[in-house]
Amino acid sequence: MFPRWLLGLAGRRVPRWLPLTPAVLGAATLAPYGVVGSGYLLLTMVGALPATAPGDFHTVDNALLVGWIGIGAFGVYGVSLALAARAYWLRTRRPAGRSWRPVGRNR
Repeated sequence: MFPRWLLGLAGRRVPRWLPLTPAVLGAATLAPYGVVGSGYLLLTMVGALPATAPGDFHTVDNALLVGWIGIGAFGVYGVSLALAARAYWLRTRRPAGRSWRPVGRNR
């Protein structure tokens, strides 16, 4: 339900797609970026890909450390967002074979 202070929408149900749309879009972009980026960093660490110290980093180790922190954060956030969106998706679906009614309205 929308809160009381939200004029025009107060007391109305929040449509299912409203929180799901940004969650699914965010998870669909952040999770692959983090997972693929982690794979790239791992291949660089084991020597399968060439490593250079770009930009402001003085050593390859510094660049890899910053990469792991940044890419790891995107990956963890993206996967967590995907799990939360999936859980919300399942919790708000209509039961099979029954008409759906909001909680608390038994008319």
